[in-house]
Amino acid sequence: MSDLNDPLHDDALFVRPPAERTPSALVGTSAGDVHADLVRWHDGAEHRVRRQRIERFIQTLNIRRLGDRAMAVAAESSDRDAAPFHVPLRVMAEAVGVSAEDAGRAAALAGAVARGMGPGASGDPGEAVDAVPELLQLVRGDETLDAANRIGLLLQTCDAVADLVRSALTRPGTTPLGLDQARQLVVTALLDHPPVRVARRFRADGELVTVDIGGRPFGAGPHRCPGEELAIELTAGTVAGLRRARS
Repeated sequence: MSDLNDPLHDDALFVRPPAERTPSALVGTSAGDVHADLVRWHDGAEHRVRRQRIERFIQTLNIRRLGDRAMAVAAESSDRDAAPFHVPLRVMAEAVGVSAEDAGRAAALAGAVARGMGPGASGDPGEAVDAVPELLQLVRGDETLDAANRIGLLLQTCDAVADLVRSALTRPGTTPLGLDQARQLVVTALLDHPPVRVARRFRADGELVTVDIGGRPFGAGPHRCPGEELAIELTAGTVAGLRRARS
């Protein structure tokens, strides 16, 4: 599909209904304020400026070290069923500045926020309203990146990464993996069973447009995920750690 015919490159489509940039259930709450500041919910010039801050922040991270950290945390996890969700989130929490001591709690709160106000939110918005104030006490912003978009990085690490970890773990083989091998496994799983298959866009009148992103697991266009390498590394580290723990 050429860019001219691709809805993900269409400036006439928006990531949120123009008449409801912030979900009505969140307006007037700290969760609503966080939602309004997240780069992913902006378009045009405002999105480009905010996205640059995210990209610069990601460039400051030692992504390979985060993969090593995910592998270590996963290998020590006492809850194998929950590890695909909590391990990447915990490591990402540390990456955005949460102390190692508080990272587990931040991961749990981020999960509640994602259920309450993520793009495919499955829970009550009240979960996000209740969780955000405490999460803001753990996730502090600075001149590099504001607190809301540090939380945004946590939200992006939630279900999609967990699904990718589980998909990679179902691939044949039980022997321990190094990170290089785990990365290859993750990339294969990503192409065969992408955790996100549909993107949502809205016309000016609020009409929903669903876009099949098969073959483009990190999207395309101005809103293409800036954290592709980071997501793969967190997933690979978690997979490698869990495979080692199984052996």
